[in-house]
Amino acid sequence: MAKTVAAPTTSAWLVLERNLNRTRAFTRIFFAGSTKPQPGQKRGPGKPSDEEKELLRAAVVFSIGTLDAYMSEVAAEVLVAQLEDARETPTPSSRNLLRRVAREIDTLALELALTTDPAQRRDVARRALVEHLTSSVSNHGAKAVSATLERMGEVQPGKVWTNLDAHLSKWPKLATGGRKSAGVLDQWTAHRHSIVHEGKAISVNGEHINELLDFVASLGREIDAVAVTALPE
Repeated sequence: MAKTVAAPTTSAWLVLERNLNRTRAFTRIFFAGSTKPQPGQKRGPGKPSDEEKELLRAAVVFSIGTLDAYMSEVAAEVLVAQLEDARETPTPSSRNLLRRVAREIDTLALELALTTDPAQRRDVARRALVEHLTSSVSNHGAKAVSATLERMGEVQPGKVWTNLDAHLSKWPKLATGGRKSAGVLDQWTAHRHSIVHEGKAISVNGEHINELLDFVASLGREIDAVAVTALPE
């Protein structure tokens, strides 16, 4: 039998996938009703306790937060690879980003010039870009997804949302009230903001979180497919 060949991915995707799997630990504990969940184990009847509800809110924070971090990492990974390849020309959006980073870290050019090891030089550049994108650029919500795609050279970022919209039936608890995929991300990004920045106890259940984790993974795969295409061969 022929072996299944895994689709190529970025290094940033591998981190996103790992962190989403860690986030699923919250749901495994919630649905098992135990901090040491066993296969087939289910929580008892009755409403979840306040402590159990906090597990689900933590899953919101982690899932959206790891997506935000992924967008910084994947944009930096692609841009550094493109800059290393003389055949690739940075997009206008990427050039604007590079100018902002150069102004913000005015010693970066000297640091790169004095770093002789190619792998270390690549990492210095990547870390500078990630730091800028994390601290100085909004990487939250649907607009951030479109901006990330544009930095990687995607001229039609809306295609990602169209692809996800075709599968909205997989996430009925999220896509309520005629909400499309971009709206789903914005809603749960707002929920994360309410938890982290306002300390609110938003209402959330286990079905929401299972769908949210699957939705974020699907969105990540769509973004990563663009990133892989943008990487020099």
